[in-house]
Amino acid sequence: MSAAAALLVAAGAAATGGGACSNWLDCSLNGDCAGSPKQCVCDPGWTGETCAVLNLAPAQIEHSYVAPEGTSSWGMSVVEDQSAGKPQYHGYVSEFALKCKLSSWTSNSYVNHIVADAPTGPWRQAGQALSEWAHNPKVIYDAKEGVYAMYHIGSASGGRSLKNCTTGAALTTAVEPRTSAVSPAPFSIHYSKSLAGPWTPLTDIPSPDRTTGGNKRMTLYPGVSNIDVSVPAGGVLLREQPAHGNGTLLVNFSTFVRKAGVLEWDACGGAVFDNGHPVEQTGVGSRIGSFSVVGDGAVQAGNPCAVEWPSTPTLRGPFAASDGVQTLSIETNYFRLPDAGGPASSARAVGDTQDAAGCRGVCETTADCISFTWDGRDRAAGEGGTCWVRNDTLWWPNVTNGDPARLAAGRPWTFDGDNPAPLIDAARGNVTVLYRTDIGVGVGASPMASLIGIATAPSWRGPYSLAGDMGGSLTNAQYPFDENEDPFLWQTPRGFHALFHSNTWGDSRHTVHPVAQYAGRLAFSADGVRWRYSEVPPYNGTIRWANGTESVFSRVERPVLLFADGRPTHLINGAQRYSNDDYTFTLVRTVA
Repeated sequence: MSAAAALLVAAGAAATGGGACSNWLDCSLNGDCAGSPKQCVCDPGWTGETCAVLNLAPAQIEHSYVAPEGTSSWGMSVVEDQSAGKPQYHGYVSEFALKCKLSSWTSNSYVNHIVADAPTGPWRQAGQALSEWAHNPKVIYDAKEGVYAMYHIGSASGGRSLKNCTTGAALTTAVEPRTSAVSPAPFSIHYSKSLAGPWTPLTDIPSPDRTTGGNKRMTLYPGVSNIDVSVPAGGVLLREQPAHGNGTLLVNFSTFVRKAGVLEWDACGGAVFDNGHPVEQTGVGSRIGSFSVVGDGAVQAGNPCAVEWPSTPTLRGPFAASDGVQTLSIETNYFRLPDAGGPASSARAVGDTQDAAGCRGVCETTADCISFTWDGRDRAAGEGGTCWVRNDTLWWPNVTNGDPARLAAGRPWTFDGDNPAPLIDAARGNVTVLYRTDIGVGVGASPMASLIGIATAPSWRGPYSLAGDMGGSLTNAQYPFDENEDPFLWQTPRGFHALFHSNTWGDSRHTVHPVAQYAGRLAFSADGVRWRYSEVPPYNGTIRWANGTESVFSRVERPVLLFADGRPTHLINGAQRYSNDDYTFTLVRTVA
């Protein structure tokens, strides 16, 4: 599917599959792979060539939840209750005290309880469920105990200073940290026998220590390694520089010179870059791909230094127009596996392990190991692979859509973050939780890598342990599709699925994904261990209304799906219409 076609489908155009497939995974676990030749046939509620797009009906504002008296709300968790003989829907909504809006969420957010006879309302007020500060509630039901468990962030301890947006009075005490909780876990849990409450805090949630190691133990995407190159006019000088930093190699070198007012391409003598070092022999090591550059308004294509590689580097400007050196910046995200103990690398091969998880375990027990790479590409399946450990912060290699079972890189993960999304096995009572964790290190001064972690427990009471093929991280590197927040998790007979708010504010590499096209993200896994992100957004911020008009919202986040007989029936989001007004409401749309 072309990018334009994918965005058209995400905006609501109908399709029923049709993409070539070999198994259910090629259909996003949302459809069958059938026919001859085999093509995706989507389940009800899903559309697009790979069944990765929600088939949303035009929205109606009266179907959404608009809090009374001008109060803002920001998404909700919904529980269907059949105990009265007919369905009743209980919503648990993030709202903001004293007429405050979304920007006051870390001080004024509380959980409100509302009730309706249908997911599209009208909603009746049922009282406050949790006091300030509490945010992002997700409610599950433990049939074995007969107990509802509400996961959320914040302590809900009450008695705090609140911002008064009616009078303009400021806070008199500091806001709670966004990861504050009443336990060592990166979230809080309140529980109740009744959907009407009262809700009791679970004060002890056994879990991994989320403070030990801190950010040093969190899997990240490449940052920046700077190489400063002094180039005389009319020539190119390649200076050897050890690899360092967080992984993305930013190489500055001169390829243009201006002679007699004419911008000319300057040959580089056949050298290519590999981890910051010139490689003199073509065909050895990794090489950056072919590229084009813009200089003085003219596009210059090709490069005698470059050989073909699957990915294309990004060249950054602007470029000077005066005589002399033209300095360009090339960003490349691939690094070859160096020779063990080679002078250009801090990596060393420590032996073979059966899989990437085993290599991670070696890293965790090696005193100077911060990151690892497991390479099983030259082995048959089941024969293990070489485990490399590093004592710097380089993520390498960066695999986008490669097979994580044969080439995997990462770092030991920390159990720290927020935005919990629990899923309970109704028969056994065990729980899987997705959560968001991030760090303010990336390309440049302050971008953030917002990544998803996964943990499991035999009960919602714990103890929790890190899970997944990468030992806590939901996937191996699948940039840019894996920088997300606000997870929502569910299971079908084919496997596990998750929705997220995709990174629409600028990711760890300064890339902004416009909300009009990319508000949502879908991931899926046949076993709950090995995950894949879809490249096609399941929905976006372009809202089609029943009256035939469209609106592009500035924020469409906090996704929650409702189901009936296994098929999605409604999508719920926290929604903000205008970027200059953080008034929000809870958007409810029907899945056709």
